[in-house]
Amino acid sequence: MPARAETGGARPPRCHRCGRVLDSRTVLRSLAHDPVDGTATVLTACSPEHLQVLRESLLVH
Repeated sequence: MPARAETGGARPPRCHRCGRVLDSRTVLRSLAHDPVDGTATVLTACSPEHLQVLRESLLVH
């Protein structure tokens, strides 16, 4: 298997909900901030519905 530098860099983004491979035209991103510990998570999704489900699941946890 070629090294990452030989393949042109990072892997393409995937939807955190369904795993679909995304490109720059189909990717939706949102930043979720945790006020308790001050961290932030970038949520990546293929649709507004999947992005909403991801946001809601973070609120439950």
